[in-house]
Amino acid sequence: ADNVGNTAAITLGDSGTDSVNFGQLRVVSDLDTTITENSGTDFTGSSVVGGSLTLTSAGNITDDATADIAVTGTASFTATASSITLGDNGANNDTNFGSLTLNGVNATVTEDSGTNFIGSSSLRGFLTLTSAGDITDDANATIAVTGIASLTADNVGNTAAITLGDSGTD
Repeated sequence: ADNVGNTAAITLGDSGTDSVNFGQLRVVSDLDTTITENSGTDFTGSSVVGGSLTLTSAGNITDDATADIAVTGTASFTATASSITLGDNGANNDTNFGSLTLNGVNATVTEDSGTNFIGSSSLRGFLTLTSAGDITDDANATIAVTGIASLTADNVGNTAAITLGDSGTD
């Protein structure tokens, strides 16, 4: 799906009668993007969303070894009965979100910048998050992980910190 330079948002799979299945997915949009896929989602190539990205997938949400994902606004990933694995493929796999929401079974995310949780994130398994900057949460964010949550905030200057639940409304 490519919407560069246009003023229209991308919305796919939002009707109960839609059937949306991609072998692989690349999204380019200046505005908000909402996709509901009836199978797993595998990002490939360079995806850039100028607004927010809301992706709901009936299977795993992954990216291939050369996928880059950049979302200016909130990236909200929901793998209804599966796992989310993004940014885990090394140097050719750039992953950056303005803010992040995760829902599913397990999530392994490596972000090449700081990570800011927003909204409600719920994982029925584990969370492994590696961030190249601070790991924080919005004042109204909720994060629930049934299993082990492993958080790593690490940057070149060794100044990255983890600050979660520091607001009275977290």
